[in-house]
Amino acid sequence: PHQGDHQSTTEESRMSAIKKVAVVGAGLMGSGVVQVTAAAGISVTMIDVKEDIVKKAVSGIEKAVARGFKKAIETKKIDEAGAKAKVDEIVSRIKVTTSTEDGVKDADLVIEAATENLAVKHKIFAGIDKAAPKTSILASNTSSLVIAEISQAVSRPA
Repeated sequence: PHQGDHQSTTEESRMSAIKKVAVVGAGLMGSGVVQVTAAAGISVTMIDVKEDIVKKAVSGIEKAVARGFKKAIETKKIDEAGAKAKVDEIVSRIKVTTSTEDGVKDADLVIEAATENLAVKHKIFAGIDKAAPKTSILASNTSSLVIAEISQAVSRPA
């Protein structure tokens, strides 16, 4: 086999090994990542500094997922009870916590989606680095900061 084939197989097996995801940040981007992850059938923990923030985010996710089933109900592809069961199933995959340590301790993938502030991201990643398994993939949803600068807060390879 070609080396490229092996790399592809390795990447596929690593991706299929992702069973638990943690998302740090329950704002618009973080809750969006949590929603798609849960809808994809993966257990996900949403982490933010205040309990009311994560609870509000879960409520918003639940409403968004329910809206997504509205057209299917209207076109009779699913009934209301079936849609509610699907929404409940998706939302049941979401756990919430205010503790980064608890939220990332068994995560295969950790995605940081906090405010675009390097000092804040450094603090978050330092906590993730200490608490997440060494095999965890660490990622950032940054849109304006340099990943190499963010990664200086972790001891594992970038």
